[in-house]
Amino acid sequence: MDATGKGNKRDYCRMVSWGEDTFLACDLGSRGGYSYWFRSITSQDGLPSLEVPYSKSFGGSRVDSYCGVVPPTSLEPATAKCITVKGAGFGSVPKTDPDPPDAARTRLITYESMVNWFPLVYPADTKSVGAFPGRIGDLAIRAVPETTLPESYPDRRGVRIWRGSPRLMPAGGSLPINESACISLMVKPSSQDDATSEQIILYAADGPYINECSIVYNPTSETMGLRIYDGKSLTMRIQADGIKKDTWNHVLFQYRNGFWESWTMTRLSHKKAGSRHPFTRRGQQMIGHSPSGHTASHFSGSIADLRFYRNPIPKIQIQGIHDDFMILQARPTL
Repeated sequence: MDATGKGNKRDYCRMVSWGEDTFLACDLGSRGGYSYWFRSITSQDGLPSLEVPYSKSFGGSRVDSYCGVVPPTSLEPATAKCITVKGAGFGSVPKTDPDPPDAARTRLITYESMVNWFPLVYPADTKSVGAFPGRIGDLAIRAVPETTLPESYPDRRGVRIWRGSPRLMPAGGSLPINESACISLMVKPSSQDDATSEQIILYAADGPYINECSIVYNPTSETMGLRIYDGKSLTMRIQADGIKKDTWNHVLFQYRNGFWESWTMTRLSHKKAGSRHPFTRRGQQMIGHSPSGHTASHFSGSIADLRFYRNPIPKIQIQGIHDDFMILQARPTL
């Protein structure tokens, strides 16, 4: 169980896993002897599901509210909200937290200008996973065949891929590449694969090298590269250096004011003048899998935390994405 928040020694909230059910339970305002517990909003309609949960006191020393980040919608940006405890349950009207803790602020900054985010995190209560939904919108990334979760999976973050299997493809739509000026992802290449050829990380095209926008990993040069084709013409090529095997690497490519930037972890790797990718619909899209006829091979390793942003993002937000994945998502509860 994951204790959150501070206050009176008898006041606390915890994430509880019971079989395949995970919920928040709180012991607030007890007077000793017997305390009361109640389920979280997961069993109540009309209240938002809160990310990066924490407890907070608004009325003094006693913890009286359950709080967290509400993801953005088409109408409202992401905000930190608190739900006040009312008797043996929660109040019905969440209120904005004007001073959220650092963890919530980190999650909030990562949502700015976001088009969609695919955490690619295994649910703790599922043995076989077929699709990974986005945080914004209904688009999902489907694993074909369905991915089996080992009993002792050491890191729920990411999808393990071995030479392109399982095959990851968008379901119910297309990846929002054409809407985005920035693509961010976490990748962990495997040292168990001795292949030396370039490997596809992300691929969107009408055919090999036709209107292609792809990200490839080169195990020999320890780089990841973004390539953009307009028709059959290669219009942009830029790489990110220092990619390490068997560890998570944060790689980001973005277009800002006539220049493409590549970032490795939180460091600017390269900057190169060029045009933005052409706005054309691409018929084939996949992650970690190379299409037939392409010189790049399939990927071996893990891929996680695929994010698309409408605008180029500043270094503080790049740092926030890095910390969100490395710190917040490494915790037992999200």
